[in-house]
Amino acid sequence: MITLIQNDPRVPAGRYGELLRRWGPTHRLVRLHAGDPLPEAGKSQLVIVLGGYMGVAEHEAYPFLTPLRRYLEQLAEGQVPLLAICLGGQLLAAAAGAEVRSGCRGERGVHRVELTAGGRLVRDGKLVPREKGSPGRSGRWRRSRGPSSARGWLCR
Repeated sequence: MITLIQNDPRVPAGRYGELLRRWGPTHRLVRLHAGDPLPEAGKSQLVIVLGGYMGVAEHEAYPFLTPLRRYLEQLAEGQVPLLAICLGGQLLAAAAGAEVRSGCRGERGVHRVELTAGGRLVRDGKLVPREKGSPGRSGRWRRSRGPSSARGWLCR
């Protein structure tokens, strides 16, 4: 079971939802903003946490962020594969003990990234191992900065 977690109605599953429907794996959409409960941490084979217009520190206005942050920590400690996008990545960094703060200018553009030894590509709907250090590209459009430091599981 693949779990997609939606934090904000303005940030839908989009392309990820399309790919999951096309490829056919069993998946569910958890709409935290609408009050859907989080599943048990060990019940998913993969969790995708989508972004949102809110910030990682806005837990008073968006009370579901606090349990989501704890949930991400459980997933990481249990070594559940996790893709955390935008706000999801900020929450994961915070769960790992990193300081995540607002950036005055943000980051925009395409940046070079390198995969860890555990990094994988999806090709034709199948996970394909890729050599450690293989370069790739990643698009960024964010206002928050981080992580400044984090537990080792963040970058395994």
